[in-house]
Amino acid sequence: MLRAVWPTLDTLDKPTRQALRIAHAKWQESPAEHHDAWLDFVLRELTGWSDELLWSDSGLLEPLSLDVTEHDTRLTPSFALISPNSEVKPTTTHVLGIALQPGTHPTTRLKGDAWAATPADRLARLCRHHGVQLGLATDARWWTLVWAPRDEVTTTATFDAIGWSESAEQDIVRAFVSVLGRRRFFSVPDEEKLGALLAESKHSQEDITEALGIQVRQAVELLVAAIGRADTAGGNAASAA
Repeated sequence: MLRAVWPTLDTLDKPTRQALRIAHAKWQESPAEHHDAWLDFVLRELTGWSDELLWSDSGLLEPLSLDVTEHDTRLTPSFALISPNSEVKPTTTHVLGIALQPGTHPTTRLKGDAWAATPADRLARLCRHHGVQLGLATDARWWTLVWAPRDEVTTTATFDAIGWSESAEQDIVRAFVSVLGRRRFFSVPDEEKLGALLAESKHSQEDITEALGIQVRQAVELLVAAIGRADTAGGNAASAA
């Protein structure tokens, strides 16, 4: 499915690469001071979400909150990707996001919190409640994409932004932009949007499982054969002695 949709990854033009290096350098120089600016750059400029990106400080994301009474917690998204020129509501929301404190990995339990759910788990619950399949949890370094369709298991994919300014990491950055870029939500047919592509990928699970099963059996056969050869060699050596 990935090869069919992305025979090559989306490219980054020279101005974007330069802006990325500058923003990344500032963030690395002072992570706490430039935390919010780096998040805004990645979401608003690198992915191209632009005016469709809304932050919680706008006061517009309150309708997307959720009270988790059993844990005495209120979940409120830090940001969201909304359809252009639309009212903020679940049906117009494409991605819900949670911004975490630096050093907080999205898939690790929060220290000192009685609720065992990780930020990614909490985001998945928020997404399912509103019927928004996609979420993004980040502490600025770790960017975890959460896919949480209702009545199905949660799937996550995590990108590490620590080396995004390096040429060796260009493919990782391009992959991030290819998957989460604005175009993937608003400029492609419905069947090529990210949620639909993830749903389509499930149809290949049976083929993948069968292929893995064959590979495992082959690996076991090779291991048994190697053990047999070692035993034979050991027996011959003992006889010679």
